[in-house]
Amino acid sequence: MTAARMGGAYDSRGQKVEFISRSINLGVVIVISAEIDLDPAQRDACVAAAVPIQKATRDDEPGCLAYCFGPDPVIDGRIQVYELWADEASLALHFGHPNYLEMRTTLAKFGLRKAVSRKYLTVRDEPVYDSTHTPRADFFEPLP
Repeated sequence: MTAARMGGAYDSRGQKVEFISRSINLGVVIVISAEIDLDPAQRDACVAAAVPIQKATRDDEPGCLAYCFGPDPVIDGRIQVYELWADEASLALHFGHPNYLEMRTTLAKFGLRKAVSRKYLTVRDEPVYDSTHTPRADFFEPLP
């Protein structure tokens, strides 16, 4: 079975996949993307050790909309990071929070070799798929 057919999308078993094609209207948010390289033999243990810190960050820190450190499936030893923050004030508080400091300490314990991180300020968001389940590269919804 192909992953996509005319009139919709299908999974590997041929089951139709429903897409949410509405905007979540986050508006302006800060996105953090990072690549963290560790000793490959220790990467999975590091990801496991970081789970409680990720949960605490999501649960305890106002303005944290997403906080995920996961193993890169292609590059041994790499962790991919994805964070969403409501605003600069929330992010600034995070950088002084015990969760952030604990994550830094945890990464260092597992053979941190290199880390590259960037932050992005978004100005607009909308779904990737339109109402016909067609992926769109353009921004197609009218501005409010």
